[in-house]
Amino acid sequence: MKRMALALGVVALGTASAVHAEEFSCAVQPDGKSVILAVTNPYKVTTSCTVHCEFGEMRTGQWFAECTREVAPGANQVLCTKVNERGKVAALTRATANCIKPLEPAEKADDDDELPDVGKAIDGVRKGLPPEGQKMLDEIMRKK
Repeated sequence: MKRMALALGVVALGTASAVHAEEFSCAVQPDGKSVILAVTNPYKVTTSCTVHCEFGEMRTGQWFAECTREVAPGANQVLCTKVNERGKVAALTRATANCIKPLEPAEKADDDDELPDVGKAIDGVRKGLPPEGQKMLDEIMRKK
């Protein structure tokens, strides 16, 4: 669930992921036009994070601010400061944040990628051959 303060100049906190909750903010500055977007990376490795903030605007109705940057593990980092050149923003109406979930290390499976034992493979082929084919294969193998 998102928790947001809709008052001017108040930081809005929220969560954006069911797996990890990114703490983020869309903070309107005292001038009423500037907004600072920040996020905390919940992962143990550096990853790319995005914050998207939507504000009501005095003149045109809606103003959007969005930033994406690499964020160090566990760091709370300012992604950017955006300025609404058209006027002051009225209130935060919607905000989301997302940090890309890093890939987890692959589990080492049985070594299926290794070549099979050649001797066992030849024995398997030999057993499927008729007697004269088995003789020919035996002669070929002796020459090696």
